[in-house]
Amino acid sequence: MAKGILDPNFLAIETIFKQCCFNVPIYQRPYSWDREQVETLLNDIDAQFRKDRNLEYYMGNIIIFDKGQKTNGVIVNYDIIDGQQRTVTFSLLFLAIYCMANRLGFGNDREITNLKDIIWHPIDRKNSRETRLVNISSTEKNCYENLYDQCFEKPIGIVKYCKNYETKSMFEKRIIDNFLIIYDFIEKQYADRMYEILDYTNYLLNKVKLIQIEASCPEKDVFSMFESINSKGKQLDPIDIIKSYIFSMLNVEDYEECSRIWGKLTIETNDNLYNYLYVYIRANIFYYKQRFSVTQFKSLCEDNLKTYFRVSDVSIAIRKLLEDLDAKLNEYKALESLTYAEKYFSSVKFKFFYSIFLDHKYEHPRALFYRIFNDYNCGKISKDEAISIIDHITLMMFEFMTILGKDSKDCVNTFANIMKTIHETGTIKIDVIKAETEALFKSQNITREIIINQLSTTDTYTNRVSVPLLALYNSTTKKDDASIHVSYDEAFAIYESFSDILSLDHMLVQTPDEDDSNFYYFKNTKNNTLCLKEGND
Repeated sequence: MAKGILDPNFLAIETIFKQCCFNVPIYQRPYSWDREQVETLLNDIDAQFRKDRNLEYYMGNIIIFDKGQKTNGVIVNYDIIDGQQRTVTFSLLFLAIYCMANRLGFGNDREITNLKDIIWHPIDRKNSRETRLVNISSTEKNCYENLYDQCFEKPIGIVKYCKNYETKSMFEKRIIDNFLIIYDFIEKQYADRMYEILDYTNYLLNKVKLIQIEASCPEKDVFSMFESINSKGKQLDPIDIIKSYIFSMLNVEDYEECSRIWGKLTIETNDNLYNYLYVYIRANIFYYKQRFSVTQFKSLCEDNLKTYFRVSDVSIAIRKLLEDLDAKLNEYKALESLTYAEKYFSSVKFKFFYSIFLDHKYEHPRALFYRIFNDYNCGKISKDEAISIIDHITLMMFEFMTILGKDSKDCVNTFANIMKTIHETGTIKIDVIKAETEALFKSQNITREIIINQLSTTDTYTNRVSVPLLALYNSTTKKDDASIHVSYDEAFAIYESFSDILSLDHMLVQTPDEDDSNFYYFKNTKNNTLCLKEGND
């Protein structure tokens, strides 16, 4: 039993893992080690093993929490507070050695049967595939369990299984890839020397040591401990601490469903869930002018989220937040992809302007556009109004930031005012938005003449400025009555395919530096000539 809040023990891997099952709790982030970290671990252990097999090798700390649950009255179940990356990687290493040994025909040797008893703890002297050494609760849970079970049932064919396994996310791919990296390492180092792999296994279990630190505190304090530990040294991303807070506030009966939603959102946003959360909060609750902190998110949940969802319990508000994020996921995807945006508005003019928005990655309008997709989806704004606002804002940003070169912070107050009005009234009004953008231009003394003059003196060879303008120019005709007509079909076609057809240096002669990636040639300053880069004609 632990005597203090944190009670450390310096123990061999076998001693730590022999009678324990480890659970990676839901508040932890997905498994994130990649090839570099895995190979560093393998090379460090291998180097020490070859140097002196009698010397111990220290592999860091693992902080665990005893939930007071035992399997078969003997196997203690721990939550991992800190050290999940290392622990999961060790489990993959154990599995790889076990499968390799069985393929080579010595799976019944003492060292390997001892390893098997760690990977799958025996119940009544029989290994059970249900008593895995490590269980994870994050998005890669099914993939990890499938791999574990395959090693138990058909260890000899594990490589073929992994190479044919269809991963559904980057997190699942990481599990499969890292297992294959480890398997390949063990095969290259030890496959032709049977007794070497047995000695290596024995060294791994008895000479590689960890400091096991058992936390003795009420379960409700474990989340705070996790946050405190990860606020020192190499910090977790804010979304990981936010996740810890969210699941510490949820009711236990909501864990499973909210875990499913969190996993789905993490995968569908390509591990950019913080960005989605940031857009959602800006669009619906409060327009933070800068990225919000974990502390601000906690205050928001206590002070604003309950009001927004009209509930009195913060746990219910957080659950509703996750459910709403899930329900409106496609609207967020429309901020990242024209393919998704077209599902809402398919006019060619919209596609032309929206492509400019996507290509230039304008940050501040994202919350407004997300809110427009939301409100259009539930009938609060018409298609014509929505398209008109998106076109207007994109053109404004193109003029303000791209042509005039203004900083994004110069327009953040404009969007804060727009979103504040939307939050207060619950409606999106184009006249309010136009009034705010006109006020911005007026406050900056920006006129149409200034924009035109700026264009005439700007180096327009970069695609950011030239391509949209050239696409519009080439698609514009003057009618007999002197009115201007723009064929947005033609403009969008040119804009969409420009880089595949032409390079701007075909038309706009410049004298670029040698490292300027926009050109296939450069100015040779020694003899003042233009020279083709290697490989171009």
